[in-house]
Amino acid sequence: MSEKFVIDIKKGQSPYDILKEAGVSIDKAIACRINGLIADLILPVPEKGAISPVFPEDNDWHRIYRNSITFLLFRAVSEIFRDTRVVVNHSISSGYYYEILSSVLPRTEEITALETRMKKIVENDEEIQREALSREKGVRLFEKSGRTDTANLLKNNGPNDIIIYKSGPVLDFYTTPIAPKMGILKHFSLKPYPPGVVLQFPSPSSPFKLGPWKDQKKLFKIYHEQRRWNQILEITNVSQLNNAISENKAGEIIRIAEALHEKKLSVIADTVSHDRQKRIILISGPSSSGKTTFSRRLTIALQVNGLKPITLSLDNYFIDREETPLDENGEPDFESPKTIMSDLFRQQVVDLLKGKKINVPKFDFATGKKKNNTREMMVEPGHPIIIEGIHALNEDLTSMLDPDMKLKLYVSPLTQVNIDDHNRVTTSDCRILRRIVRDGQFRGYSPTETINRWQSITRGESRWIYPYQETADIMFNTSLIYEIPALKKKAVEMLKTVGKDETSYSEALRLLCLLEFYSEIDTNEIPFTSVLREFIGGSVFKY
Repeated sequence: MSEKFVIDIKKGQSPYDILKEAGVSIDKAIACRINGLIADLILPVPEKGAISPVFPEDNDWHRIYRNSITFLLFRAVSEIFRDTRVVVNHSISSGYYYEILSSVLPRTEEITALETRMKKIVENDEEIQREALSREKGVRLFEKSGRTDTANLLKNNGPNDIIIYKSGPVLDFYTTPIAPKMGILKHFSLKPYPPGVVLQFPSPSSPFKLGPWKDQKKLFKIYHEQRRWNQILEITNVSQLNNAISENKAGEIIRIAEALHEKKLSVIADTVSHDRQKRIILISGPSSSGKTTFSRRLTIALQVNGLKPITLSLDNYFIDREETPLDENGEPDFESPKTIMSDLFRQQVVDLLKGKKINVPKFDFATGKKKNNTREMMVEPGHPIIIEGIHALNEDLTSMLDPDMKLKLYVSPLTQVNIDDHNRVTTSDCRILRRIVRDGQFRGYSPTETINRWQSITRGESRWIYPYQETADIMFNTSLIYEIPALKKKAVEMLKTVGKDETSYSEALRLLCLLEFYSEIDTNEIPFTSVLREFIGGSVFKY
Protein backbone atom coordinates (compact mmCIF):
# COMPACT_ATOMS: atom_id res chain seq x y z
CA MET A 1 0.00 0.00 0.00
CA SER A 2 1.38 3.42 -0.98
CA GLU A 3 0.98 5.14 2.41
CA LYS A 4 2.10 8.57 1.17
CA PHE A 5 -0.80 8.62 -1.30
CA VAL A 6 -3.62 7.59 1.07
CA ILE A 7 -6.59 9.93 0.49
CA ASP A 8 -10.08 9.98 1.97
CA ILE A 9 -12.98 9.21 -0.38
CA LYS A 10 -16.75 9.27 0.01
CA LYS A 11 -19.22 6.62 -1.09
CA GLY A 12 -20.06 6.97 -4.80
CA GLN A 13 -16.91 8.90 -5.74
CA SER A 14 -14.48 7.71 -8.43
CA PRO A 15 -10.99 6.85 -7.13
CA TYR A 16 -9.48 7.95 -10.44
CA ASP A 17 -11.07 11.41 -10.20
CA ILE A 18 -10.27 11.88 -6.52
CA LEU A 19 -6.61 10.92 -6.95
CA LYS A 20 -6.21 13.26 -9.94
CA GLU A 21 -7.83 16.12 -8.06
CA ALA A 22 -5.37 15.51 -5.22
CA GLY A 23 -2.49 15.92 -7.65
CA VAL A 24 -1.34 12.30 -7.49
CA SER A 25 0.44 11.19 -10.67
CA ILE A 26 -1.40 7.99 -11.52
CA ASP A 27 -0.24 7.34 -15.09
CA LYS A 28 1.30 4.06 -13.92
CA ALA A 29 -1.51 3.13 -11.52
CA ILE A 30 -3.55 0.11 -12.59
CA ALA A 31 -6.02 -0.15 -9.71
CA CYS A 32 -6.47 1.15 -6.17
CA ARG A 33 -7.07 -0.02 -2.65
CA ILE A 34 -9.96 1.15 -0.55
CA ASN A 35 -9.47 0.53 3.13
CA GLY A 36 -6.62 -1.75 2.12
CA LEU A 37 -8.65 -3.89 -0.29
CA ILE A 38 -7.98 -4.08 -4.03
CA ALA A 39 -10.58 -2.24 -6.13
CA ASP A 40 -11.27 -0.89 -9.62
CA LEU A 41 -9.74 2.53 -10.27
CA ILE A 42 -12.68 3.85 -12.30
CA LEU A 43 -15.87 2.57 -10.64
CA PRO A 44 -17.44 4.60 -7.82
CA VAL A 45 -16.55 3.16 -4.43
CA PRO A 46 -19.30 1.35 -2.48
CA GLU A 47 -18.29 2.83 0.88
CA LYS A 48 -16.33 5.72 2.33
CA GLY A 49 -12.78 5.18 3.37
CA ALA A 50 -9.16 5.76 2.47
CA ILE A 51 -7.85 5.01 -1.03
CA SER A 52 -4.37 4.59 -2.45
CA PRO A 53 -3.23 3.79 -6.02
CA VAL A 54 -1.66 0.45 -6.94
CA PHE A 55 1.72 1.08 -8.56
CA PRO A 56 4.22 -1.35 -10.19
CA GLU A 57 6.09 -2.02 -6.96
CA ASP A 58 2.92 -3.67 -5.66
CA ASN A 59 2.58 -7.39 -6.40
CA ASP A 60 -1.11 -6.93 -7.27
CA TRP A 61 -0.12 -4.57 -10.09
CA HIS A 62 1.41 -7.45 -12.01
CA ARG A 63 -1.52 -9.80 -11.36
CA ILE A 64 -3.88 -7.12 -12.73
CA TYR A 65 -1.58 -6.40 -15.68
CA ARG A 66 -1.63 -10.07 -16.71
CA ASN A 67 -5.43 -10.25 -16.53
CA SER A 68 -5.69 -7.00 -18.49
CA ILE A 69 -3.37 -8.37 -21.18
CA THR A 70 -5.62 -11.45 -21.43
CA PHE A 71 -8.59 -9.15 -21.99
CA LEU A 72 -6.65 -7.28 -24.68
CA LEU A 73 -5.84 -10.56 -26.45
CA PHE A 74 -9.47 -11.67 -26.21
CA ARG A 75 -10.62 -8.37 -27.72
CA ALA A 76 -8.19 -8.64 -30.67
CA VAL A 77 -8.99 -12.32 -31.33
CA SER A 78 -12.69 -11.45 -31.59
CA GLU A 79 -11.84 -9.14 -34.50
CA ILE A 80 -9.23 -11.25 -36.31
CA PHE A 81 -10.83 -14.71 -36.02
CA ARG A 82 -14.41 -15.92 -36.16
CA ASP A 83 -15.99 -18.55 -33.92
CA THR A 84 -12.81 -18.81 -31.87
CA ARG A 85 -12.20 -19.34 -28.14
CA VAL A 86 -9.19 -18.07 -26.26
CA VAL A 87 -8.20 -20.19 -23.25
CA VAL A 88 -5.40 -19.10 -20.94
CA ASN A 89 -3.36 -22.07 -19.82
CA HIS A 90 -0.12 -22.02 -17.90
CA SER A 91 2.92 -19.86 -17.37
CA ILE A 92 5.94 -20.39 -19.59
CA SER A 93 9.13 -18.36 -19.49
CA SER A 94 7.99 -14.78 -18.74
CA GLY A 95 4.48 -15.18 -20.10
CA TYR A 96 1.35 -17.29 -20.43
CA TYR A 97 0.54 -19.94 -22.98
CA TYR A 98 -2.89 -19.57 -24.60
CA GLU A 99 -4.90 -21.96 -26.71
CA ILE A 100 -6.67 -20.38 -29.66
CA LEU A 101 -9.41 -22.90 -30.33
CA SER A 102 -10.81 -22.85 -33.85
CA SER A 103 -11.45 -25.32 -36.63
CA VAL A 104 -8.08 -24.43 -38.20
CA LEU A 105 -4.88 -23.66 -36.31
CA PRO A 106 -3.83 -20.01 -36.72
CA ARG A 107 -1.01 -19.39 -39.18
CA THR A 108 2.11 -17.40 -38.30
CA GLU A 109 0.97 -14.42 -40.36
CA GLU A 110 -2.35 -14.43 -38.51
CA ILE A 111 -0.53 -14.33 -35.18
CA THR A 112 1.47 -11.38 -36.49
CA ALA A 113 -1.76 -9.63 -37.51
CA LEU A 114 -3.18 -10.37 -34.07
CA GLU A 115 -0.20 -8.76 -32.34
CA THR A 116 -0.41 -5.75 -34.66
CA ARG A 117 -4.08 -5.27 -33.80
CA MET A 118 -3.34 -5.53 -30.07
CA LYS A 119 -0.68 -2.84 -30.36
CA LYS A 120 -3.06 -0.59 -32.29
CA ILE A 121 -5.71 -0.91 -29.56
CA VAL A 122 -3.07 0.08 -27.00
CA GLU A 123 -1.80 2.94 -29.15
CA ASN A 124 -5.34 4.32 -29.43
CA ASP A 125 -5.71 3.98 -25.64
CA GLU A 126 -9.15 2.56 -26.20
CA GLU A 127 -11.64 2.76 -23.37
CA ILE A 128 -12.60 -0.22 -21.24
CA GLN A 129 -16.18 0.03 -20.08
CA ARG A 130 -17.10 -1.54 -16.76
CA GLU A 131 -20.25 -2.17 -14.80
CA ALA A 132 -20.95 -3.54 -11.33
CA LEU A 133 -23.95 -5.84 -11.28
CA SER A 134 -25.45 -8.83 -9.55
CA ARG A 135 -24.13 -12.31 -10.20
CA GLU A 136 -27.54 -13.38 -11.56
CA LYS A 137 -27.55 -10.61 -14.14
CA GLY A 138 -23.99 -11.47 -15.07
CA VAL A 139 -25.00 -15.08 -15.71
CA ARG A 140 -27.69 -13.93 -18.16
CA LEU A 141 -25.25 -11.64 -20.00
CA PHE A 142 -22.61 -14.35 -20.37
CA GLU A 143 -25.16 -16.91 -21.51
CA LYS A 144 -26.37 -14.46 -24.15
CA SER A 145 -22.82 -13.82 -25.37
CA GLY A 146 -21.99 -17.54 -25.61
CA ARG A 147 -19.57 -17.56 -22.68
CA THR A 148 -20.96 -20.70 -21.06
CA ASP A 149 -17.72 -21.29 -19.12
CA THR A 150 -18.24 -18.11 -17.10
CA ALA A 151 -22.03 -18.37 -16.96
CA ASN A 152 -21.85 -21.89 -15.51
CA LEU A 153 -19.19 -20.82 -13.01
CA LEU A 154 -21.29 -17.94 -11.65
CA LYS A 155 -24.59 -19.81 -11.42
CA ASN A 156 -23.79 -21.37 -8.07
CA ASN A 157 -20.42 -20.04 -6.91
CA GLY A 158 -18.56 -16.79 -6.52
CA PRO A 159 -19.38 -13.37 -5.03
CA ASN A 160 -22.92 -11.98 -5.07
CA ASP A 161 -21.77 -8.87 -6.94
CA ILE A 162 -19.37 -8.86 -9.88
CA ILE A 163 -17.81 -6.42 -12.34
CA ILE A 164 -18.01 -7.02 -16.07
CA TYR A 165 -15.67 -5.39 -18.56
CA LYS A 166 -16.52 -4.42 -22.14
CA SER A 167 -14.39 -3.37 -25.09
CA GLY A 168 -15.48 -3.43 -28.70
CA PRO A 169 -17.65 -6.49 -29.30
CA VAL A 170 -16.60 -8.44 -26.18
CA LEU A 171 -17.45 -8.54 -22.49
CA ASP A 172 -15.61 -10.44 -19.78
CA PHE A 173 -15.21 -11.11 -16.07
CA TYR A 174 -12.00 -11.32 -14.03
CA THR A 175 -11.09 -12.25 -10.49
CA THR A 176 -9.21 -8.94 -10.17
CA PRO A 177 -9.95 -5.44 -11.45
CA ILE A 178 -8.35 -4.69 -14.81
CA ALA A 179 -6.56 -1.65 -16.19
CA PRO A 180 -8.45 1.67 -16.45
CA LYS A 181 -7.58 1.96 -20.16
CA MET A 182 -5.77 -0.03 -22.84
CA GLY A 183 -2.96 2.51 -23.11
CA ILE A 184 -1.19 1.24 -19.98
CA LEU A 185 -0.65 -2.21 -21.58
CA LYS A 186 2.33 -1.19 -23.72
CA HIS A 187 4.73 -3.95 -22.85
CA PHE A 188 4.01 -7.37 -24.35
CA SER A 189 5.01 -9.68 -27.16
CA LEU A 190 2.98 -12.37 -28.92
CA LYS A 191 4.91 -15.47 -29.97
CA PRO A 192 3.59 -18.41 -32.04
CA TYR A 193 3.90 -21.58 -29.97
CA PRO A 194 1.99 -24.36 -31.73
CA PRO A 195 -0.71 -25.33 -31.16
CA GLY A 196 -1.24 -21.95 -29.44
CA VAL A 197 0.57 -18.72 -28.64
CA VAL A 198 2.67 -17.33 -25.80
CA LEU A 199 1.93 -13.82 -24.59
CA GLN A 200 5.00 -12.41 -22.89
CA PHE A 201 4.80 -9.61 -20.34
CA PRO A 202 7.26 -7.91 -17.99
CA SER A 203 8.43 -9.51 -14.77
CA PRO A 204 7.77 -7.91 -11.38
CA SER A 205 11.45 -6.95 -11.15
CA SER A 206 11.32 -5.07 -14.50
CA PRO A 207 7.72 -3.87 -15.00
CA PHE A 208 8.41 -1.86 -18.17
CA LYS A 209 10.76 -4.18 -20.02
CA LEU A 210 10.33 -7.64 -21.52
CA GLY A 211 12.84 -10.22 -20.39
CA PRO A 212 14.59 -12.67 -22.74
CA TRP A 213 12.59 -15.59 -24.08
CA LYS A 214 13.61 -18.92 -22.54
CA ASP A 215 11.96 -21.98 -24.02
CA GLN A 216 10.83 -24.54 -21.43
CA LYS A 217 10.07 -27.67 -23.42
CA LYS A 218 10.11 -30.07 -20.47
CA LEU A 219 7.71 -27.89 -18.53
CA PHE A 220 5.43 -27.49 -21.54
CA LYS A 221 5.30 -31.27 -21.98
CA ILE A 222 4.05 -31.68 -18.40
CA TYR A 223 1.42 -28.98 -18.87
CA HIS A 224 0.22 -30.50 -22.14
CA GLU A 225 0.03 -33.97 -20.62
CA GLN A 226 -2.07 -32.73 -17.68
CA ARG A 227 -4.33 -30.82 -20.03
CA ARG A 228 -5.03 -34.07 -21.91
CA TRP A 229 -5.85 -35.85 -18.65
CA ASN A 230 -8.24 -33.07 -17.63
CA GLN A 231 -9.96 -33.32 -21.00
CA ILE A 232 -10.37 -37.09 -20.56
CA LEU A 233 -11.94 -36.43 -17.14
CA GLU A 234 -14.03 -33.64 -18.73
CA ILE A 235 -12.85 -31.26 -16.04
CA THR A 236 -11.02 -28.31 -17.58
CA ASN A 237 -12.47 -25.54 -15.41
CA VAL A 238 -13.82 -25.02 -11.90
CA SER A 239 -17.46 -25.14 -13.00
CA GLN A 240 -16.98 -28.67 -14.34
CA LEU A 241 -15.12 -29.65 -11.16
CA ASN A 242 -17.94 -28.29 -9.00
CA ASN A 243 -20.50 -30.16 -11.10
CA ALA A 244 -18.60 -33.42 -10.62
CA ILE A 245 -18.55 -32.83 -6.86
CA SER A 246 -22.30 -32.12 -6.81
CA GLU A 247 -22.85 -35.39 -8.72
CA ASN A 248 -21.00 -37.33 -5.97
CA LYS A 249 -18.00 -38.07 -8.22
CA ALA A 250 -15.40 -36.67 -5.83
CA GLY A 251 -14.28 -40.13 -4.74
CA GLU A 252 -13.77 -41.23 -8.33
CA ILE A 253 -11.78 -38.09 -9.14
CA ILE A 254 -9.58 -38.62 -6.07
CA ARG A 255 -8.86 -42.25 -7.01
CA ILE A 256 -7.96 -41.40 -10.61
CA ALA A 257 -5.69 -38.49 -9.61
CA GLU A 258 -3.90 -40.60 -6.99
CA ALA A 259 -3.55 -43.55 -9.37
CA LEU A 260 -1.85 -41.27 -11.89
CA HIS A 261 0.67 -40.21 -9.24
CA GLU A 262 1.29 -43.83 -8.32
CA LYS A 263 1.83 -44.84 -11.94
CA LYS A 264 4.38 -42.09 -12.52
CA LEU A 265 6.23 -42.95 -9.32
CA SER A 266 6.51 -46.55 -10.49
CA VAL A 267 8.02 -45.42 -13.79
CA ILE A 268 10.68 -43.38 -11.95
CA ALA A 269 11.48 -46.31 -9.67
CA ASP A 270 11.88 -48.58 -12.72
CA THR A 271 14.27 -46.03 -14.26
CA VAL A 272 16.50 -46.15 -11.17
CA SER A 273 16.33 -49.94 -10.96
CA HIS A 274 17.39 -50.37 -14.58
CA ASP A 275 20.35 -48.01 -14.22
CA ARG A 276 22.15 -48.93 -11.00
CA GLN A 277 24.76 -46.26 -11.70
CA LYS A 278 22.18 -43.70 -10.55
CA ARG A 279 23.15 -43.73 -6.87
CA ILE A 280 22.15 -40.13 -6.10
CA ILE A 281 18.49 -39.17 -6.63
CA LEU A 282 18.08 -35.41 -6.32
CA ILE A 283 14.58 -34.07 -5.63
CA SER A 284 14.01 -30.33 -5.82
CA GLY A 285 11.08 -27.96 -6.16
CA PRO A 286 9.66 -24.78 -4.65
CA SER A 287 8.05 -24.40 -1.25
CA SER A 288 5.00 -26.56 -0.49
CA SER A 289 5.50 -28.80 -3.51
CA GLY A 290 5.13 -32.03 -1.59
CA LYS A 291 8.78 -33.00 -1.97
CA THR A 292 8.89 -34.81 1.38
CA THR A 293 5.89 -37.03 0.67
CA PHE A 294 7.15 -37.63 -2.85
CA SER A 295 10.49 -38.84 -1.51
CA ARG A 296 8.74 -41.16 0.99
CA ARG A 297 6.59 -42.67 -1.74
CA LEU A 298 9.53 -43.01 -4.10
CA THR A 299 11.39 -44.86 -1.35
CA ILE A 300 8.55 -47.40 -1.17
CA ALA A 301 8.46 -47.77 -4.96
CA LEU A 302 12.21 -48.42 -4.99
CA GLN A 303 11.87 -50.97 -2.19
CA VAL A 304 9.25 -52.78 -4.25
CA ASN A 305 11.98 -53.07 -6.91
CA GLY A 306 14.41 -54.62 -4.42
CA LEU A 307 16.43 -51.51 -3.57
CA LYS A 308 17.23 -50.15 -0.09
CA PRO A 309 17.41 -46.36 -0.41
CA ILE A 310 18.00 -43.87 2.38
CA THR A 311 16.80 -40.25 2.34
CA LEU A 312 18.64 -37.08 3.30
CA SER A 313 16.42 -34.02 3.71
CA LEU A 314 18.21 -30.73 3.17
CA ASP A 315 15.77 -29.22 5.68
CA ASN A 316 17.76 -30.95 8.43
CA TYR A 317 20.89 -29.05 7.37
CA PHE A 318 19.34 -25.60 7.91
CA ILE A 319 21.30 -23.14 10.00
CA ASP A 320 19.45 -21.56 12.94
CA ARG A 321 16.81 -19.17 11.67
CA GLU A 322 18.38 -16.22 13.49
CA GLU A 323 21.50 -16.70 11.32
CA THR A 324 19.54 -16.55 8.03
CA PRO A 325 21.24 -14.23 5.50
CA LEU A 326 19.43 -11.08 4.42
CA ASP A 327 18.32 -10.32 0.87
CA GLU A 328 18.78 -7.03 -0.99
CA ASN A 329 15.76 -5.59 0.85
CA GLY A 330 17.20 -6.39 4.25
CA GLU A 331 14.73 -9.23 4.81
CA PRO A 332 15.63 -12.83 5.75
CA ASP A 333 16.27 -14.84 2.57
CA PHE A 334 14.96 -18.24 3.62
CA GLU A 335 15.45 -19.62 0.10
CA SER A 336 19.16 -18.80 -0.14
CA PRO A 337 21.60 -21.73 -0.45
CA LYS A 338 23.51 -20.06 2.40
CA THR A 339 20.81 -21.33 4.78
CA ILE A 340 22.26 -24.82 4.29
CA MET A 341 25.30 -26.18 6.18
CA SER A 342 26.80 -27.08 2.81
CA ASP A 343 30.22 -28.29 3.96
CA LEU A 344 28.71 -30.71 6.45
CA PHE A 345 26.21 -31.95 3.88
CA ARG A 346 28.86 -32.58 1.21
CA GLN A 347 31.15 -34.41 3.61
CA GLN A 348 28.32 -36.64 4.85
CA VAL A 349 27.27 -37.58 1.30
CA VAL A 350 30.85 -38.53 0.44
CA ASP A 351 31.11 -40.57 3.65
CA LEU A 352 27.88 -42.42 2.85
CA LEU A 353 29.18 -43.37 -0.59
CA LYS A 354 32.30 -44.74 1.09
CA GLY A 355 30.14 -46.98 3.27
CA LYS A 356 30.60 -44.94 6.46
CA LYS A 357 27.99 -44.16 9.09
CA ILE A 358 26.99 -40.51 9.52
CA ASN A 359 25.11 -38.54 12.18
CA VAL A 360 22.42 -36.50 10.42
CA PRO A 361 21.42 -33.24 12.16
CA LYS A 362 17.78 -32.39 12.87
CA PHE A 363 16.05 -29.03 12.47
CA ASP A 364 13.05 -27.94 14.55
CA PHE A 365 10.73 -25.72 12.48
CA ALA A 366 8.71 -24.72 15.53
CA THR A 367 11.74 -23.15 17.26
CA GLY A 368 13.79 -22.35 14.14
CA LYS A 369 16.85 -24.03 15.64
CA LYS A 370 18.92 -27.18 15.23
CA LYS A 371 18.06 -29.95 17.67
CA ASN A 372 20.72 -31.32 19.97
CA ASN A 373 20.14 -34.93 18.94
CA THR A 374 21.16 -36.48 15.61
CA ARG A 375 20.18 -39.59 13.66
CA GLU A 376 22.66 -42.28 12.63
CA MET A 377 22.49 -43.38 8.98
CA MET A 378 24.36 -45.46 6.44
CA VAL A 379 23.55 -46.95 3.03
CA GLU A 380 24.30 -50.43 1.76
CA PRO A 381 26.81 -50.63 -1.10
CA GLY A 382 25.25 -50.04 -4.52
CA HIS A 383 21.95 -48.73 -3.19
CA PRO A 384 20.59 -45.20 -3.81
CA ILE A 385 20.67 -42.06 -1.68
CA ILE A 386 17.66 -39.77 -2.06
CA ILE A 387 18.46 -36.10 -1.44
CA GLU A 388 15.38 -33.91 -1.04
CA GLY A 389 15.21 -30.12 -0.70
CA ILE A 390 14.73 -26.86 -2.53
CA HIS A 391 18.43 -26.65 -3.49
CA ALA A 392 18.93 -30.26 -4.51
CA LEU A 393 19.38 -29.36 -8.22
CA ASN A 394 21.88 -26.61 -7.46
CA GLU A 395 25.14 -27.99 -8.88
CA ASP A 396 27.21 -26.25 -6.20
CA LEU A 397 25.78 -28.60 -3.60
CA THR A 398 26.77 -31.83 -5.37
CA SER A 399 29.66 -30.70 -7.58
CA MET A 400 31.96 -33.26 -5.90
CA LEU A 401 29.93 -36.12 -7.45
CA ASP A 402 30.20 -37.73 -10.88
CA PRO A 403 27.29 -36.37 -13.02
CA ASP A 404 26.52 -39.90 -14.24
CA MET A 405 25.68 -40.89 -10.66
CA LYS A 406 22.89 -38.34 -10.40
CA LEU A 407 19.23 -38.51 -11.39
CA LYS A 408 17.62 -35.08 -11.15
CA LEU A 409 13.92 -34.79 -10.35
CA TYR A 410 11.92 -31.54 -10.27
CA VAL A 411 8.77 -31.79 -8.17
CA SER A 412 6.07 -29.11 -8.06
CA PRO A 413 2.29 -28.63 -8.34
CA LEU A 414 2.61 -27.41 -11.90
CA THR A 415 -1.02 -27.24 -12.99
CA GLN A 416 -4.48 -26.30 -11.78
CA VAL A 417 -7.78 -26.22 -13.63
CA ASN A 418 -8.85 -22.75 -14.75
CA ILE A 419 -11.55 -20.71 -13.03
CA ASP A 420 -12.90 -20.19 -16.56
CA ASP A 421 -11.43 -19.60 -20.04
CA HIS A 422 -9.74 -16.33 -19.08
CA ASN A 423 -9.00 -16.74 -15.37
CA ARG A 424 -6.23 -19.12 -14.42
CA VAL A 425 -5.25 -20.33 -10.98
CA THR A 426 -1.55 -19.83 -10.45
CA THR A 427 0.64 -22.55 -9.01
CA SER A 428 1.76 -19.95 -6.48
CA ASP A 429 -1.82 -19.65 -5.18
CA CYS A 430 -2.07 -23.42 -4.92
CA ARG A 431 1.18 -23.57 -2.97
CA ILE A 432 0.38 -20.74 -0.58
CA LEU A 433 -2.96 -22.38 0.28
CA ARG A 434 -1.12 -25.63 0.97
CA ARG A 435 1.38 -23.78 3.13
CA ILE A 436 -1.20 -21.76 5.09
CA VAL A 437 -3.03 -24.97 6.00
CA ARG A 438 0.13 -26.94 6.84
CA ASP A 439 1.98 -24.20 8.72
CA GLY A 440 -1.10 -23.28 10.73
CA GLN A 441 -1.57 -26.86 11.90
CA PHE A 442 1.94 -28.25 12.21
CA ARG A 443 4.57 -25.47 12.21
CA GLY A 444 3.06 -22.87 14.53
CA TYR A 445 2.74 -20.07 11.95
CA SER A 446 -0.35 -17.90 11.63
CA PRO A 447 -1.81 -17.11 8.17
CA THR A 448 -0.46 -13.57 8.54
CA GLU A 449 3.08 -14.85 9.14
CA THR A 450 2.86 -17.19 6.14
CA ILE A 451 1.42 -14.54 3.83
CA ASN A 452 3.90 -11.86 4.90
CA ARG A 453 6.79 -14.23 4.27
CA TRP A 454 5.45 -15.47 0.90
CA GLN A 455 6.69 -12.66 -1.35
CA SER A 456 10.23 -13.12 -0.06
CA ILE A 457 9.90 -16.87 -0.62
CA THR A 458 8.72 -16.53 -4.21
CA ARG A 459 11.42 -13.96 -4.92
CA GLY A 460 14.02 -16.40 -3.62
CA GLU A 461 12.52 -19.24 -5.68
CA SER A 462 12.86 -17.17 -8.85
CA ARG A 463 16.53 -16.72 -8.05
CA TRP A 464 17.55 -20.07 -6.59
CA ILE A 465 15.10 -22.74 -7.79
CA TYR A 466 13.36 -21.99 -11.09
CA PRO A 467 16.61 -21.52 -13.06
CA TYR A 468 17.39 -25.20 -12.43
CA GLN A 469 14.02 -26.74 -13.30
CA GLU A 470 14.83 -27.36 -16.98
CA THR A 471 18.03 -29.16 -15.96
CA ALA A 472 15.94 -31.92 -14.39
CA ASP A 473 15.94 -35.36 -15.99
CA ILE A 474 12.33 -35.91 -14.91
CA MET A 475 9.55 -33.52 -13.85
CA PHE A 476 6.82 -34.74 -11.52
CA ASN A 477 3.59 -32.78 -11.24
CA THR A 478 2.33 -33.05 -7.64
CA SER A 479 -0.86 -31.15 -8.45
CA LEU A 480 -4.13 -32.92 -7.71
CA ILE A 481 -7.21 -31.82 -9.59
CA TYR A 482 -9.31 -32.01 -6.42
CA GLU A 483 -6.91 -30.32 -4.00
CA ILE A 484 -8.34 -26.79 -3.65
CA PRO A 485 -11.81 -28.17 -2.78
CA ALA A 486 -10.04 -30.40 -0.25
CA LEU A 487 -8.02 -27.52 1.21
CA LYS A 488 -10.95 -25.11 1.22
CA LYS A 489 -12.52 -25.79 4.62
CA LYS A 490 -9.34 -25.45 6.67
CA ALA A 491 -7.97 -22.62 4.52
CA VAL A 492 -11.15 -20.57 4.94
CA GLU A 493 -11.14 -21.14 8.71
CA MET A 494 -7.57 -19.91 8.96
CA LEU A 495 -7.85 -16.97 6.55
CA LYS A 496 -10.91 -15.65 8.37
CA THR A 497 -8.77 -15.17 11.48
CA VAL A 498 -6.80 -12.41 9.73
CA GLY A 499 -7.92 -9.04 11.10
CA LYS A 500 -8.61 -5.90 9.06
CA ASP A 501 -5.70 -4.10 10.71
CA GLU A 502 -3.17 -6.77 9.72
CA THR A 503 -0.79 -6.27 6.79
CA SER A 504 -1.90 -9.57 5.27
CA TYR A 505 -5.61 -8.70 5.24
CA SER A 506 -5.79 -7.74 1.55
CA GLU A 507 -4.10 -10.95 0.43
CA ALA A 508 -6.16 -13.06 2.84
CA LEU A 509 -9.34 -11.58 1.40
CA ARG A 510 -8.13 -12.22 -2.18
CA LEU A 511 -7.55 -15.87 -1.35
CA LEU A 512 -10.95 -16.11 0.35
CA CYS A 513 -12.54 -14.67 -2.79
CA LEU A 514 -10.72 -17.26 -4.90
CA LEU A 515 -12.01 -20.06 -2.66
CA GLU A 516 -15.59 -18.81 -3.10
CA PHE A 517 -15.59 -20.28 -6.61
CA TYR A 518 -14.97 -23.83 -5.33
CA SER A 519 -17.26 -26.38 -3.76
CA GLU A 520 -15.86 -28.31 -0.79
CA ILE A 521 -15.18 -32.03 -0.76
CA ASP A 522 -14.97 -34.46 2.12
CA THR A 523 -11.33 -35.39 2.72
CA ASN A 524 -12.07 -38.83 4.17
CA GLU A 525 -11.53 -40.57 0.82
CA ILE A 526 -8.07 -39.08 0.31
CA PRO A 527 -5.46 -41.87 0.74
CA PHE A 528 -3.21 -41.55 3.77
CA THR A 529 -0.21 -41.74 1.41
CA SER A 530 -1.39 -38.78 -0.71
CA VAL A 531 0.88 -35.78 -1.12
CA LEU A 532 -2.04 -33.66 0.08
CA ARG A 533 -1.91 -35.36 3.49
CA GLU A 534 1.40 -33.55 4.06
CA PHE A 535 -0.68 -30.36 4.27
CA ILE A 536 -4.11 -31.32 5.63
CA GLY A 537 -2.85 -33.95 8.07
CA GLY A 538 -3.53 -37.64 8.49
CA SER A 539 -0.51 -38.89 6.54
CA VAL A 540 1.03 -42.26 7.32
CA PHE A 541 4.41 -40.58 6.88
CA LYS A 542 6.22 -38.72 9.65
CA TYR A 543 7.54 -35.24 8.84
